[in-house]
Amino acid sequence: MEKERKSIAPTYDSRATGDAYTVEVRERGSRLDRHAVADPFVNTTVHPRGWRAALAVLLRRYEVSVHVSADLERVEDIFELNDDYKGQPGSTRRAEWDAEFQRGLEDFAAVCGEHETD
Repeated sequence: MEKERKSIAPTYDSRATGDAYTVEVRERGSRLDRHAVADPFVNTTVHPRGWRAALAVLLRRYEVSVHVSADLERVEDIFELNDDYKGQPGSTRRAEWDAEFQRGLEDFAAVCGEHETD
């Protein structure tokens, strides 16, 4: 029997806040499409528009990029899912990391000071 996966607490409800992410599709720097989506997991299909794009596809020089963006607070929430992420300045996670780093420096300085007197 498989072990049950522990879920994390949600930080927002897209039904209440609306779609939080924006997907933008660009062809050689020109925006083809832009729309809001509920989550950052996107699957999109791009169809070449015009004869130049069709020719670029044939010559394998068709450049398409898909950008998924959100407000900075939402992006920070996603980064904080990674336990190794240190956080933005002003966050509790960053304060904890800074304090731990400072303790390490103090311990290092104490060890170095002990060796100087020997």
